[in-house]
Amino acid sequence: MATLRFAKLHGTANDFIYVDARAGFPGDPAALATRLCHRRRGIGADGLLLLLPASTGEAGCICVGPPSASMPALITLLLLDGLLK
Repeated sequence: MATLRFAKLHGTANDFIYVDARAGFPGDPAALATRLCHRRRGIGADGLLLLLPASTGEAGCICVGPPSASMPALITLLLLDGLLK
């Protein structure tokens, strides 16, 4: 069983699970997002944010949502919360 270090970020009634995945990520992000974001059986969140290494040397970020969430809606929430610039 792998250990996953995370932080849960809140803003304007939305919440996201943040994981620094620059050193690697255990498993499939989409499958894990579904499990982690579940409000009753998981941590509970609107989406999973992964900090990834970028080819330019700067950090990249990807948002993975559960199947019930639409990606445009998640990106809008992130922009409103100030988590995505």
